[in-house]
Amino acid sequence: MNTTSSNPSAIPAIAVLLFALVMIGLVVYIWGTIFKKAGYSFWMALLMFIPLVNLIWLLIFAFSKWPIQQELEALQGRTGGFPVSMPPGGYPPRV
Repeated sequence: MNTTSSNPSAIPAIAVLLFALVMIGLVVYIWGTIFKKAGYSFWMALLMFIPLVNLIWLLIFAFSKWPIQQELEALQGRTGGFPVSMPPGGYPPRV
């Protein structure tokens, strides 16, 4: 009789599953960070896992005006077109 089992060990399957989950988490984190910096919700990264929706969203993301750009333009409109910032070297001390 053959004493070896024909069933593969569960350890490689668990390792592959764990690796896949880590990679999915990493991809969500990377895309989420990109979307967050652009002014969108972090969770928009989940759209990148839906086929065809990810391509459409990527085109929208690339060619539309980002919320962060709209906010910058609104701030520049309030200050006469110049961003509010300190001059190089800081302000001169008050006497």
